[in-house]
Amino acid sequence: AQHKKTNYALVGSIAVNMALVGAICFSLSGASNVAAPAMRTAPRVASMSRTMPMSMAGQRVSVRPKMIQRREMKAEALSYTVDDIRGMLGDDVANQILAKNTPTGPERNVVLYGFGRIGRLLARIITTIPTNLKLKGIVVRQPKKPDLEKRLELIKRDSVHGPFRGTISMDEADNALIMNGQKVRLIYANQPEEVDYTKYGINDAIVIDNTGVWRDDEGLAKHLSSKGAAQVILTAPGKGVKNIVAGVNSDVIEGSDKILSAASCTTNAVVPALSVLHKKFGIVSGHIE
Repeated sequence: AQHKKTNYALVGSIAVNMALVGAICFSLSGASNVAAPAMRTAPRVASMSRTMPMSMAGQRVSVRPKMIQRREMKAEALSYTVDDIRGMLGDDVANQILAKNTPTGPERNVVLYGFGRIGRLLARIITTIPTNLKLKGIVVRQPKKPDLEKRLELIKRDSVHGPFRGTISMDEADNALIMNGQKVRLIYANQPEEVDYTKYGINDAIVIDNTGVWRDDEGLAKHLSSKGAAQVILTAPGKGVKNIVAGVNSDVIEGSDKILSAASCTTNAVVPALSVLHKKFGIVSGHIE
C-alpha cells in the first residue's frame, strides 16, 4: 500500500496556530485580572513563557518521593514531566496533578466550537498540561446518528501527532468524553446562538471558534448571545477585530475585549521574524508570497 507523504508545512502551520491561541487565552485572562494559564507545581511553581503558554516543552512539575530525603538528591532530579509521572506512578496520579495543579486564581472554562484538526489539537493540549484553562465542552453539528465513539477515536489516535497522551474514554449517559479524568460534554448545535452553556454547568467561558464560518465582528458576536459565553477567539484571520500575533502585538489586548482573532498561519509564520528585522534594521517595504 502506498503511504501519503506528510505535509510538514501544514503540520507546522497548525502548531503555530495552536501556540498563538494559547497565547491569546493567556493574555485575555491576564488583561481581565484572571490568572493566565501557566504551570504550577506542588509544592513549587514553575513559570511558563508568556508568549508560549501552551508549549509542550518545559511542562514540569515537582515531585519528591517520600522514601528519599531531599538532601540526597539534586534539585534537577526532583522535577518530572506529567508524562514521566504517568509512566512511573500511573494515570490516576497524573490526572490528579492535571486537575489540581493550576495557577493562582480562578479556573477559566473553555468551549471548542468545532472539532476539526485545530479543535482536536487544542483539546489535546488543554487536557494534557497543567493549566487554569479547563475544557468543558465541544460544539459540533447534530449528527444523523450518535457519533460519540467516532469523536473518541478521532482524538484518541492521530497519524501525525500520535496517540492521545493519557487516558480517554466516553460517558454515553452524559454524551461526554472523559479526557485525563476531565469530563468534556459533546454539545450539538447548528448556530452559536442556539447553545445554552449554563445547561451544562459552563459559565464565563472562552469560546474558541475553529470552524472559520464566522470571521467578522458581527458573525463572531453570535457566540456572545449564548448563555455562559464571555469571550470569543477565532483561529483564523478576522475582519473588524484585533488580529493577534503572539509576542508581536499581544500588548494591544485589553480586558474589555470580547472578540479576538489569532490571525492566519502565514501571518504567524512570517511576522515574528519580520518584527525582529524591523526593530533592528527597519523595513521600508516588501512583498511576501
